[in-house]
Amino acid sequence: MFDPTAFENMKVVLEGIVYDKDLEGGILVTDRSDLVDLAVLTRTFSIELKKKSLIEDPGDVICRIYLAANLGNLAAELLNEGEGSGRAGCQLEASYRFNIDKAEESYITSLFHTLRNLWGENREVEIKESRLYKDPSAEDRQIEARVIFGRLVTEAQISDFNGLIEHLIYSIDVIRGLYK
Repeated sequence: MFDPTAFENMKVVLEGIVYDKDLEGGILVTDRSDLVDLAVLTRTFSIELKKKSLIEDPGDVICRIYLAANLGNLAAELLNEGEGSGRAGCQLEASYRFNIDKAEESYITSLFHTLRNLWGENREVEIKESRLYKDPSAEDRQIEARVIFGRLVTEAQISDFNGLIEHLIYSIDVIRGLYK
């Protein structure tokens, strides 16, 4: 028998909180992924959610939370280097995906500042826009925004995960308010 890693412990807690919120009825889990990459010895877990609504809206904001640990993170933990080494723990990031039909360019700036206000100035924000043309006059714009926390999360912060998910759900409403 072996002890679960910090990644496993944090994944189980994060997943449990999200599924509890789904059972409460405010959100809907739309996807999840739990991967082990044996080529580079990494673990990644992600869970995707959106606000539950009575009407399916193609413009819904879908949020995904990622948790990842690489070989260095696992080795630091297993070799008892501990949290003080700066290597034991997991990377955390959140992403948002949604379609928009606005033609003005200021929405990227608004989204960037909104995400910085929501998550803090010390978070890295990346925004990517894709355009899909089904015919020359029908354009779909999809936005994907990533918030990269830029530091390792450790088991000592597991108690903060409930607040993290609450804030994530709140942020979906804020982003929806920008584009609706």
